[in-house]
Amino acid sequence: MNKSFIELKNNRAKDALRLREVSRFDLGTHARTKLQLAGCANSETLLHTIEAKKHGAHMASIFEKHWTKHGGRGAKERLRMLTVLDSVTTLHAGKILKRVEVMEEQIKKWLYGKKVFLIAAVEIEFVNIAFLEKVNEQGVVEKRKFEVLKSMTNEKGSAALVHFHGIIDAMDNDLDALADDAREIWNGKYAVDFQKTYNNRSVAANAAKICAYATKGGNDFLRYKTGFGRETDEDLDGKMWRAGQGRADRGGETVSDERGLTLGEIRLLDAAYTAIQVRKRGMRGHELIKSI
Repeated sequence: MNKSFIELKNNRAKDALRLREVSRFDLGTHARTKLQLAGCANSETLLHTIEAKKHGAHMASIFEKHWTKHGGRGAKERLRMLTVLDSVTTLHAGKILKRVEVMEEQIKKWLYGKKVFLIAAVEIEFVNIAFLEKVNEQGVVEKRKFEVLKSMTNEKGSAALVHFHGIIDAMDNDLDALADDAREIWNGKYAVDFQKTYNNRSVAANAAKICAYATKGGNDFLRYKTGFGRETDEDLDGKMWRAGQGRADRGGETVSDERGLTLGEIRLLDAAYTAIQVRKRGMRGHELIKSI
């Protein structure tokens, strides 16, 4: 066979693979389907809803044991939901893991010598600065996330936001001083957030909600998020798709999901979570625990 023909055939195959890596799924495609098509169906990372729920429940059980021993009348005032935005780094599993390890050392530095309890989880969210800039210009979302990320990185396209969420029991420490000490380490705008737990929920219910939030896997539905916090389960474009618009099986014209992670990004995100989670038995390398 002609050598140039073989080279052309190989180049076309490589081009096809590259195009597949940067392709986005149709609007409304379920996360489970995306993971399966990305070759991550059996990865057991937090990107899988069943795994996220399992790990959230495990973290809540750790908190429950602490609270059974150290809780009591008025102790609820010592509790805060904690979010720390650590850094933004490039989309590379090894570099993300390195940033996570640096963050873990900073947590140790922050809490060294303090009698506090912390149960939290590492979270990796893939963000796209160009996309956020576009929606920011349209004025359809809050500007805070775009402004915060812009202050943390010079990246223009996709990047990884390394951070953690959890619940902290300050014990006999002053909460304001504890937060100030954290802001000495993570000094970016909005980098450290201490929130009171809900008064209309029991301590156990608050802990369960916070632990479930902490283990949600970063990108809800494997899409870029337009703001901080959790995306609504039935956002407008998802509703439109499920109503028939954009569904080929209902005679609709399929629409590529502009907010969706590419197939290659899903693989990278899963690889990053795998690298983080396998560090501990039971795929619990994402857990951040400071006991009394």
